[in-house]
Amino acid sequence: MTEHDLSALDGLLDELDIEEKGDHDPRAAKIKALFEKARAEYTAKIDTPTWYISPSANTTAPFDIDSFVVPRPSQLLTERKASRTASTNQEWTANYLYSQGHFETCLSYVASFAVSVGIDFPIDSKNGLGQRTINEHDSSQLVLRRSSQERELTKNWGTIKDVIDAGIRSLLTILRYATAKPSIDAWVPQTSNMETSTCHWGKISLHALANGFLTFCMREIRIGAVDSRAGYSGMIIRSENGDLKPAVDVEKLRIQNWTVTHGLALTAGDLALELGLHRTAIEAHTLFLAARGQMWRVLLALANELASYHDSLAKHNRASTKARESLKVVASAAIVAAIQAAPRPRRIEVAESIITHLRVVPAQWISETLDEQHDVSPPFDDEDDLLFNGLLQPLDLQADDSRSILPEEIGIALVKVVFAKKSGILAIYTKFATYMREYTQRLQTHTSAEDAAGGGWQGDLDAVEDDDVAENGPRSVRTL
Repeated sequence: MTEHDLSALDGLLDELDIEEKGDHDPRAAKIKALFEKARAEYTAKIDTPTWYISPSANTTAPFDIDSFVVPRPSQLLTERKASRTASTNQEWTANYLYSQGHFETCLSYVASFAVSVGIDFPIDSKNGLGQRTINEHDSSQLVLRRSSQERELTKNWGTIKDVIDAGIRSLLTILRYATAKPSIDAWVPQTSNMETSTCHWGKISLHALANGFLTFCMREIRIGAVDSRAGYSGMIIRSENGDLKPAVDVEKLRIQNWTVTHGLALTAGDLALELGLHRTAIEAHTLFLAARGQMWRVLLALANELASYHDSLAKHNRASTKARESLKVVASAAIVAAIQAAPRPRRIEVAESIITHLRVVPAQWISETLDEQHDVSPPFDDEDDLLFNGLLQPLDLQADDSRSILPEEIGIALVKVVFAKKSGILAIYTKFATYMREYTQRLQTHTSAEDAAGGGWQGDLDAVEDDDVAENGPRSVRTL
C-alpha cells in the first residue's frame, strides 16, 4: 500500500467504531469509515433549486419566469464550449420550463438551442414566419451516420435529443390549445452558421419549428440503428429472374434493433399525427413499437394514422383498392391489440373512445362489423400477401419509380415484428368484428350499471369469468 501522511485526520474519527482486520492499515480503515459515514449522513444543501438555469449569475434569488431571458444561440454554444456541464444545465433548464408549464418560453429556449446545434428551420430571416405547408418526411432505406461536423459539435447527443424532445412536447401542447397563436417570440438567425451569425428577437412560425424538428427527428431516430453501411435494406429476398415470390430474410430481420431513440420516435410520431402527416407518423410510431413492444396508447395512435392515411389515399384515388385495404387490415389489428394490451380497468374506456366517440377509426368501419353478415375472413391469403401485395404496393400506379404505400422496413416491421408475439397479424385482424360486437354490448351494460348505481359503477367487466356470466351478459375476452 502506498504510504500517505494521514496525520491531519487524527482526532476526526475518534467517535467511529473502527474494526481492523488482519494486516490492513488502520488509517485506511478510518478513511473508509469516514466515507461510509458521509454517504449515510450527508445531505446536499442547495440554496437555489434552479441554480443550473443561470450558474454564472451565482444568485440565491428564486427563479422568476417574468425576468427570464432566453439566451441567444451563440450564447448557448459558447457556454457549452466553455464548460463540460453546460449541456447538462441547458437540458435541465428546458425540462424545468416544460415541467412548470411555461410552454412558450420552453419552446423559445429549445428553438434557440436547436439553432445552436445546427438544426435548420425553413424560415424567412426577415419575418421568421416560414411556410405553413409541411410535407411528409421519407428517410427510408437511407444509410445515416454522424458527420464529422456533428461529431466535433458534441459527444453528448443524448442531451441534445432530450432538449429537442422537451421542445417538441411544448410545441404539441401549444398546438392543442383551442386559441393557439400561429407563432411565438424567439431568436431568428440570419444565417445557418452560428460562429458568425447574428440573430434578432422576432416572430417564428410554429409550423416552421415543427418542420425543422421533424426533419431532425426522422433522421435522428434512424442513426445508430441497424447496419451503418446498409441501413434497413437487404431484408427482402427477391429472385433474379422473377420466378419466385419475394420473401423476408428472417436472419436479417432478427438482427434489427429498429431504433435506439425510442422517446424521440414516440414524440416525433405524435407531432406528425398532430400535423396530419400520417405516413410520417406511421413510420415513427412503428419504429417505436418494433423496438419497445406493444403499448396500447401507441397502438391506438397507429390505428388512427392508418385509418386517416387510408381515407386520404381513397379520396385522391391513389394506390389500388387492395393495397388500401391492407392499411385497414393493419389498423383493425392494432385496435384489437390495443384493447388486449390495455389494463383491464381501462378497456371499457378504450372501447368507448373507439366505438362511442369514434376517435380512432371511421364510424363506417364499426357499423360494418356489427352486421351479422359481415365477412370476418382476411382479404389476404397470408402475411407475405399482405406485405408485398398490400403495404409495399406503389402509391402511384402510373409511375414506375413511385414510392410504396409505406417504406419497406416499416411494412416489414408491422407484419413481421409488431404483431409477431401474438398469433400473427391476420389472426388478430379476424377478431376485430368480434371485439367490436362484444364491446358494443359491454358499453350498453356499462351504461345500465351506472344508471342503476346512480353513476357510481366501477366494475371491471373483464374480471368476470365465463361461468359466472348470464346467457346474454358480457363474457370474458381472455380467449378471443
